[in-house]
Amino acid sequence: MNERNHWITFVNDTIVGWVAFLPSPCDGIEALIRFSAAVVDAGERYAVYRALRLPARRTYEVGSQSFEAYLRAQARERKRIPIFPEDPGPGPHLWTPARIAFYRDASIVEEEVGDAGALLRELRPDRIETCRMFMRGASPVTVLGGSVPVDWTGEVRVQVRLDTDIWFPYVMGMLEDIPEKGNKPDLYDNCELAERHTPRLNAFLSELRHVVLDLGGRWAKLDVEGVAVNYAHMWNETGILI
Repeated sequence: MNERNHWITFVNDTIVGWVAFLPSPCDGIEALIRFSAAVVDAGERYAVYRALRLPARRTYEVGSQSFEAYLRAQARERKRIPIFPEDPGPGPHLWTPARIAFYRDASIVEEEVGDAGALLRELRPDRIETCRMFMRGASPVTVLGGSVPVDWTGEVRVQVRLDTDIWFPYVMGMLEDIPEKGNKPDLYDNCELAERHTPRLNAFLSELRHVVLDLGGRWAKLDVEGVAVNYAHMWNETGILI
């Protein structure tokens, strides 16, 4: 059954993504604080982005204080707002797990996963030697931002992107060999998994979109290219179509 995990991770190519354009903090930091806190709060409630540890000059760790309190303290003490990291890679300094569904042995299970690539290497060890490039470390959901000076005069961009196609109802199946007879499918069915976790992702994205618009910002699809064209018909600015 593990061979039914046809999904992969893409580290060098973002599959899909969304961008929040937020008002400049020079006239007040409330928009950045409210949006950032909303990401962490909604990510926790929908179990798609649990911000347990975020890198910055002063690392954020869950339990020490609320994310909003952390950001306000950074703005007050350092005159900067480290809204989200610039580096997407999961590891000792960045851990933002999601509860995702996948095939394990004879069952579909749902577990909290911080590194989708590490999970895939565990599930499909037979493909590590030939397909490691499609099993690289990746958070289930990636949120990218930066450390923004409080006197920054331009708008602020925060990116929400997916570096794994596990969220999609159909996937490319890059781990699979071309059969000796017949043709390899253009796409592999991933609906059983997507139906379990993707509605929560879409609810998360919808909530963030409304927060951005309420704050006077803009929300848009991320321009993507390369392999992402294979998924173009399965998503829009509101989320993934399932």
